[in-house]
Amino acid sequence: MRFAIVGAGAIGGYLGGLLARSGEDVLLVARGPHLRALQTQGLRVIAGGYPSRAAFLAAIALEPPQSTQDLAGGGDGELASALTTVAALAREVHGTLRRSELGLVGGSGGGGGDVARAKAAQAARLLDGLADDVALLLDPPPNSDALLMAVKRALDDRSRPVGIVAVTGASNVTGEVLPISEIAWLAHEHGALVAVDAAQLAPHRPIDMVAMGIDCVAISGHKMYAPFGAGALIAPSAVLHDAEPMLAGGGAVTYVTLDDVQWAPAPDRLEAGSPNVIGAVALAAAATALQEIGFEHIAAHERRLLAYLDGRLDDLPHVTRLRLWNGAGVDRLGLSTFVLDGTHHALAAAVLSAEHAVGVRHGCFCAHPYITHLLGVSIADAHTIRERLRRGEHRDIPGAVRASFGIGTTVEHIDRLVDGLTALCEHGPRLQYVEDADTGDYRPVDDRRMLPRFALLPQLELAGISAGCGQF
Repeated sequence: MRFAIVGAGAIGGYLGGLLARSGEDVLLVARGPHLRALQTQGLRVIAGGYPSRAAFLAAIALEPPQSTQDLAGGGDGELASALTTVAALAREVHGTLRRSELGLVGGSGGGGGDVARAKAAQAARLLDGLADDVALLLDPPPNSDALLMAVKRALDDRSRPVGIVAVTGASNVTGEVLPISEIAWLAHEHGALVAVDAAQLAPHRPIDMVAMGIDCVAISGHKMYAPFGAGALIAPSAVLHDAEPMLAGGGAVTYVTLDDVQWAPAPDRLEAGSPNVIGAVALAAAATALQEIGFEHIAAHERRLLAYLDGRLDDLPHVTRLRLWNGAGVDRLGLSTFVLDGTHHALAAAVLSAEHAVGVRHGCFCAHPYITHLLGVSIADAHTIRERLRRGEHRDIPGAVRASFGIGTTVEHIDRLVDGLTALCEHGPRLQYVEDADTGDYRPVDDRRMLPRFALLPQLELAGISAGCGQF
């Protein structure tokens, strides 16, 4: 007989152990410290959240669906407007895994460690109570073929079944576009779902979920020229139907007692609180505008600018570009990330902003493990940096400078960027700069740039806010 003990605490673990030793097929569903304690006893246990969610996990594990099509409910999809990354997306999909042993593969490629380490590790941390080794992280591969081989090897490993392949659509650091369709084909051949973080991809390339084999996708509004704070998670209705909400609040419930919550049907259960109506409407308008411009024109525009920028940067010996994949056939988004010999990335961004009116971003771009991989930061160096940060010393944070293209970027903008880099490399900063000890950023000592003024609001200068020098 097969048993599933839901919400297995100390008593559930004791009963599970007795049943297992008597030869019965037992599955325990627990969370938090109970999960870790049961795992140390060698029992078969998976993570579960609220009781309804845990019961669903147990049912899926004991009676897995025959195909991902069964799991996706025949392809019917729902859209949940939310602030989300692939970590949030993986948490939603967690409740519909086919197997009792969860594997999460972060496919590194254009995102490299950006995907494998930052995204997958973040997702694993957010999955309630899961063990540290539940996520399988792939190392940055030298090319797309090596990426596909690494994904296939991970999926072929029957000792560790994989339920979700979580990847980024394109790297926000080095720009490479991942072979999503090929990854999806491999994943579906092994019965796994594909979750794509398309925040960086969506404003630059077309996304056809059906043609590309994507099961779940997350996009971010501000990357698509919409206001901040809006985004979308698109997934099969069967995946979202019983998903445990990441946020609790008004509109997400039908009834609440002191010891239980009845969640509303999707998508309301995933959109707690007052909805960001303006953000949702603006996101739809931005998506429509991008489609009207045409992604083929957007991609061609970016490729022309990137080729022009590469040609000009080739003449700057003190500028080193950071890339994972090289070659003429690599599809890359319109961005360039680089470091300057002898110049801190924060100072370089400050100079470009204050002296040349060029806005760039500097730092690690929400991809710290990937940046440290590209920069060759050793484990020992990473430990030293971490200890200095704990002491409040921000000077040695590793990072780079990133220039990103948009649909309004012109050749003149590229020239201004490269002319500013040339002047900085050859002559150094014209102004005197001071470092902010709290952030590691730099600002001019005599900063004469004016912050904008708004009616009925106090002047921003009174709040001690500087005009900014590049980091965002």
